[in-house]
Amino acid sequence: MIAPSGKNIADIVRRKGYDLGTDEPALGRYGNSPESSAALIRLITHGEKRATSSLVWGWEAEREMPPKAGDIEVILDWNDEPVAVIRFDEVFVLPFDQVTAEYAFLEAENDRSLESWRKSHWEFFQLECEKIGKSPTEAMPILCTRFHLLAILE
Repeated sequence: MIAPSGKNIADIVRRKGYDLGTDEPALGRYGNSPESSAALIRLITHGEKRATSSLVWGWEAEREMPPKAGDIEVILDWNDEPVAVIRFDEVFVLPFDQVTAEYAFLEAENDRSLESWRKSHWEFFQLECEKIGKSPTEAMPILCTRFHLLAILE
């Protein structure tokens, strides 16, 4: 898989000692700045973050297929360097206002509470909605994924 930067991710991952079993892994980026990306990657590689959320409307606007259970993803840092490999265990859609405290805890962001999850994710999804010409609502569909870490790529 070629990253937007032109890097062949599958080759880089193999050189780092992990065989993906495919030349077309899904690529994932986390965060909306170098700082937030580094913080989220740190949570993933330390085993704290085991879930992540995205806006279903964003997937639709990009005309991309969201992950499904069993899919493998290579996580890229802000500079398109592969840093970890995860496997999605569970993928489901919930309205924003039905995301649970248990799920918010698994995302491991802020203080891990549902209240902080709703506040930070509302802000994030609001920006995503603006980019695609939608208005955020309490019922907007959120793609919820649970995953486990397969490898940290040194």
